[in-house]
Amino acid sequence: MAAGALEQVWHDRWFARARDAFATRGWSSEWEEAAGSMQTLTFLTADELRAVRDEISAVITRHVDERRVDASKRPAGALPVEFVNFAYPRPDLAASLSAEAGDEADPADERDAEDVDEDDGLDEADIPE
Repeated sequence: MAAGALEQVWHDRWFARARDAFATRGWSSEWEEAAGSMQTLTFLTADELRAVRDEISAVITRHVDERRVDASKRPAGALPVEFVNFAYPRPDLAASLSAEAGDEADPADERDAEDVDEDDGLDEADIPE
């Protein structure tokens, strides 16, 4: 329970920083073109998700080096950049998306398709352009 509460605090902080950064956009046009966000929904197995997560981590890790602790190693114009990445299953959508595709609903999902909220949890207004 304590671990879940701590995780919630971290998520709240990450979300607040991201919201503030994209709301104020206090950066140059060069950084405006480089910054961004992404949201997508796909179908993966747990093993596939683990592989995707590890691949993304490997890409980011290549850019995390001594620059973080040794300012003399940073190129001119380098700024701290925060990456926050979430990947989680959405069983609440399984029945409705399977029904849309003409597939059988996942038997592990005990709810009927009409009981599932088809909203993916994001409104266009929630996604920075």
